[in-house]
Amino acid sequence: MQNKILQDHFEHPRNVGVLEFPHAIGIAENPVCGDLVKIMLSITDGKVQQVKFKTYGCPAAIACSSILTESILNKSIQEIISIRAEWIAEQLGGLPVVQYHCAHLVREALQKALQSLKTK
Repeated sequence: MQNKILQDHFEHPRNVGVLEFPHAIGIAENPVCGDLVKIMLSITDGKVQQVKFKTYGCPAAIACSSILTESILNKSIQEIISIRAEWIAEQLGGLPVVQYHCAHLVREALQKALQSLKTK
């Protein structure tokens, strides 16, 4: 792994775990590679107060999950709703083309978590 940011987030992922009482949960799976991402959010006054993730997949999927959760902590729903896969990849210093689907998967899990807030 040549990308130092990606390597750091893979070897030392931030916010791994499970929230006991999340306000929102989003799960996304890639049926081709088998990667699975679960993002849990605790929201207070419209801001992400706590965020945890569980990712089963390659180093890029874990790193994308880690950098996303680190980036959205203490941000408003309005600030995070428009996050795109390209932005996640940029935060990691880029991703190899064959790993780009990982950023899309993590974004999908976040979007599903935000959608689950609307249904409550």
